[in-house]
Amino acid sequence: MRWKVRRKFRIILRMTMWMGVLVLGISIMAKGSRLVYGKAFLEVVGSSLSSMFEGLGIDTLEKYEATFSYFMSATKEQDNPGWIFDEVNLWAKGMYQNGTAYPIEDGQYVGILSEIINENENYNESSTIEGIPIVSHLPVNITEADKDSEDKEDDNKENTEDKEEAAAVPTISPVAPAVIGTIYNRAQLSDFDFLIRKFYAVELNTTVNNQILNVSNMLDKDMSLEINEKKTPQILIYHTHASEAYKDSRPGVTEDTVVGMGEYLATILERDYGYEVLHVTTAFDSLNGEIDRSMAYAYAEGALDGILATYPDIEVIIDLHRDGVNEDVHLVTEYNGKKAAKIMFVNGISRLENESISYLYNPYIADNLAFSFQLQLKGEAYFPNLMRRIIIKAYRYNLHYEPRSVLVELGAQTNTVEEARNSVELLAVMLGEVLK
Repeated sequence: MRWKVRRKFRIILRMTMWMGVLVLGISIMAKGSRLVYGKAFLEVVGSSLSSMFEGLGIDTLEKYEATFSYFMSATKEQDNPGWIFDEVNLWAKGMYQNGTAYPIEDGQYVGILSEIINENENYNESSTIEGIPIVSHLPVNITEADKDSEDKEDDNKENTEDKEEAAAVPTISPVAPAVIGTIYNRAQLSDFDFLIRKFYAVELNTTVNNQILNVSNMLDKDMSLEINEKKTPQILIYHTHASEAYKDSRPGVTEDTVVGMGEYLATILERDYGYEVLHVTTAFDSLNGEIDRSMAYAYAEGALDGILATYPDIEVIIDLHRDGVNEDVHLVTEYNGKKAAKIMFVNGISRLENESISYLYNPYIADNLAFSFQLQLKGEAYFPNLMRRIIIKAYRYNLHYEPRSVLVELGAQTNTVEEARNSVELLAVMLGEVLK
């Protein structure tokens, strides 16, 4: 009998020792986690598992060529490890129309955006559901039904009211460009070392050569855009990072962010250059009201698929950002007595080191490079010291939809709203000159 008691005692003692070792190990890992990551151990493990499941879900969806999006709940309570599994919810999203799907933020996005762009209706920002702006600058299509309407009296009345309303808004006079900067000749630009040194900054994880930066190709490509008589959108302005703001931006005031700059740019291009512009103000970098940029480009890609399917006349796509720099850096110049935030174009060339990234295929890399380079040269000629060097990055940044796609960094967080607005006027001139 005694040996049975001793055996049980030994088992209990052994289990107690192992439990002690386990608790000690967890305690050491928890303290180590705090020292290394600055987070609790469960939070680090949970974050790792979430990333793993998210990646697995995305890989699976991409494998089966499904358009996808994901939603993650806002609750992350450290004292409830269950959120690790409850939070991850990946699914293949159903096609909305003709194989097109739209991204989601909190389940509302699909219904709101698809309804607006498929019915070609103007969007009234005051009617935003829970403050999520979607489209603020949307031209109305003129259909045959409108032209053949029997109620011509009402049509005439509406047209008169529209003209009176337009007349009440002061017009923006485009800057008359004058060459006060530098015009570079083809011989200078054909010197590859000079080209790189003067115009480009290439990230360390990618490479370029004179075949990629083919000067003849970049100078000779026709980037002109005819005025659209159909009154359907031909230029799209959107913001992958719509939350980006400036030094003195007022909290909650959209006008003071890159979205406000996009609206101003859309107004100038429509009113003073005659182009039809669609401005999408969706916050692709916001999830459940919180900034989350981890999937912003994927969300934007889903929206671009739907928008371009609905508006096939769009030929120019502008993704308007503002840069992030050290707080002691002020990217500003002066033109006509007004301070303007400096401008930088970004090209993604789908190329890591010396190899193309096959899963980020872009048939328009050469066209994208030509478009940004021609814009850069206009800036150099008309607005000295306005242009920063074009940055070349390894990835794609959704520049694969149109030959004339460009990512613009309009100043940085250390610029003022006024400096950014002044810069928008100069950017509009550059676009107008290249597209005319």
